[in-house]
Amino acid sequence: MQEATETRGKGTGRSRELRGVQEKLQRIEEAAINYRKLVFGENSRYVNASMSKLQIPQEDAKMIIKWLDKQDGILLLYGAPGRGKSYLCSAIIEEIIKLHGQDFRYFREADLLEKLRKTIGDGRCYSSELKYMIDYRCLILDDLGSTGTNNTSWRQEVMFDLVDQLYSQRVPVIVTTNLYNNEINQIYGHRFESRLFARENTLICVDSWPNFREQGL
Repeated sequence: MQEATETRGKGTGRSRELRGVQEKLQRIEEAAINYRKLVFGENSRYVNASMSKLQIPQEDAKMIIKWLDKQDGILLLYGAPGRGKSYLCSAIIEEIIKLHGQDFRYFREADLLEKLRKTIGDGRCYSSELKYMIDYRCLILDDLGSTGTNNTSWRQEVMFDLVDQLYSQRVPVIVTTNLYNNEINQIYGHRFESRLFARENTLICVDSWPNFREQGL
């Protein structure tokens, strides 16, 4: 009788533990969906993004998983448009929340520069605001180069300050761009390009990935 009672007690305990894990995963999934709605919009195709929908070459998938495990330095996804770089960023948000909770931020280059322009317009120092904006345990900088090829000195200065801080402090950050290193060099300068494409970073060219837009993702 006592053994049966103990067995039932252990079974009940395991059931509660399993329910707890399931509830936690559900909360994480809901948090990821809510964050995606905030940054991409309520009806965006990215809201329900899932890693399982991406057909990434095996070696690239291994590199991404390795980066997620160690969360150290820059993960750069670069190359042809339509390969699922932004979709991957959206899908990865759920994995980041598992590790860091809400202590991360997603930026597009255009949004980042607009916030800093507003800071200058308000008479404040952009460098202090930039430090505040990137003071998180993990960052996503999506669509680098989306503001065009106009390489103004201010844009170069701001973006170099950004990548220099991220690179020197080994902040975990995912960067996506349709540009290649020679184009990055031309727009942002050699110092920016050398830090972004440094050998110790995780560098993945997505040109061999399927065209996800053609697949409706």
